[in-house]
Amino acid sequence: MGKKSKKPPNPASKKLKNTADRIKSVTVAKEKLNSIGLSPEIEGIKEFYEICDEYINSGINKTGKIKLSGFKRILEYILPENYHTDVSVLLKYDKSV
Repeated sequence: MGKKSKKPPNPASKKLKNTADRIKSVTVAKEKLNSIGLSPEIEGIKEFYEICDEYINSGINKTGKIKLSGFKRILEYILPENYHTDVSVLLKYDKSV
């Protein structure tokens, strides 16, 4: 049996999100948070909005967790730079918050 050739991946084939795509996907996430009653006046949500604005301007992927005190929730977010990956926002229950 022959050895498989391992070609390095082609970096040009990776499609990144442009500014319009980042704005569109972040806007959808913000609207969903507003629809469940989490407005930007809440401290953790305000911090998330600032992170989103920074992501839109820079285009660098970001992930993290923000504690929402008083709601017993942790907001976990993934803001990818890859075109085929969607923005992910998850509210996890944590009774210690």
